[in-house]
Amino acid sequence: MRFLVVSDTHGDTLKLKKALEREGPLDAVIHLGDFSRDLESVGFKGSRLSVRGNTDKDARAPLERLVELGGRRVWMVHGHQYGVKGHLDRLVYRALELQADIALFGHTHQVLVAREENLTVFNPGSLSLPRDHVLGSYGILEIEGDCVQTKIFRI
Repeated sequence: MRFLVVSDTHGDTLKLKKALEREGPLDAVIHLGDFSRDLESVGFKGSRLSVRGNTDKDARAPLERLVELGGRRVWMVHGHQYGVKGHLDRLVYRALELQADIALFGHTHQVLVAREENLTVFNPGSLSLPRDHVLGSYGILEIEGDCVQTKIFRI
């Protein structure tokens, strides 16, 4: 299974549209908050999973989401409620408490790929306002059997 993972698009629909076109067929798009409605703005009609960020006013999206994708438990959260700009301890502890295999988060506008115990921790950075690079970023999450791969692309 192959997923486009974005966060913190903040209305930059041109980069979002470019990422969607570049990555082609996907099983779903995962938006980790802060303008998750940008997917509607670009006319994306495919499967999507999103959570609410600290700047999202749309109460329809949950603050957190735990789903099974490709046989893996994937926990999605924007991250502001777990203090991710300071450290990841609370985020990792919550993911482990939920018995997640993968924790996806945003909010920091910085790319992160890490392993904590048996947990993959992944932040795709920000498409619109990156804090760790000149170019925006997005991620690809691939789940095939026991293999979980994460990739970062700049745009």
